[in-house]
Amino acid sequence: MPDQATLNHAAQIIAGITADLRADTALRFYFEGHRYLQPPAKRHISRTVFAYFRWLGWLEPKAPPQRRLEQAVALQDRFQADPKSVKAETLAVRAVPEWLWTELDLPAAPATAKADYLRQRTLVLEELRQAKEEAEEERRKIMAKISRTLGNSRWRK
Repeated sequence: MPDQATLNHAAQIIAGITADLRADTALRFYFEGHRYLQPPAKRHISRTVFAYFRWLGWLEPKAPPQRRLEQAVALQDRFQADPKSVKAETLAVRAVPEWLWTELDLPAAPATAKADYLRQRTLVLEELRQAKEEAEEERRKIMAKISRTLGNSRWRK
């Protein structure tokens, strides 16, 4: 769970987001104005802001911003630990914005289209997660090999 400072920073960033200022741009501007923030803090703040938008349909609309941010991070952590903890149908209803369904050119069976879309999306996300884990494992192996090769070389920091 993020600390209070992270929640406060994230709440300030979210309050400054408009139709003309996207979340990634708002984060960049905020971090430029808060140069004292260290990279780990920036990572936590960014993760919190994006979790907020990812889980916005699940959050209590009348709760204070910091509380909604806490809820979003908790949902993100739960989903990352077990993607099956959220039903596919629920994801389709809450995660996909309503305006998107009006923009999609769907075949004659719209009742199943959402479920089909969600199943495909879930499969793709799972494949991406697995690819990321495999890439991270490969990176660790390469870094270990480099470390063994360099040993106590003067070029090693």
